[in-house]
Amino acid sequence: MARITTQSAFTDLAFSPDDTRIISAERTRQVRIWDAATLQPIQVLPHPAEVYTVSYHPQGSSIVSASADGIARVMPVGTADLLRRVTQATLQPASRSECTTYGQLDGC
Repeated sequence: MARITTQSAFTDLAFSPDDTRIISAERTRQVRIWDAATLQPIQVLPHPAEVYTVSYHPQGSSIVSASADGIARVMPVGTADLLRRVTQATLQPASRSECTTYGQLDGC
């Protein structure tokens, strides 16, 4: 059985809908994407605060993370681009282009 080896403590893990990737929320202020077959890191997404939780969109088109700074970040899979930054004060429905580009988001 393979193991993920890292210096960081995980706060959450999630598998992609197709089970080919794992994302980890880490206390070291990052989200890491792993290859599920080899357990090798593919990408690191830095955050300004400890990351508490992560999840994949059901279609696998984006990931969401929530961190200690009170911000949820939605990012398309495969890039470090920020698709959406959500705080309680800025919570708003998804735009038509977000719904078209990234599939069924909440508010579509």
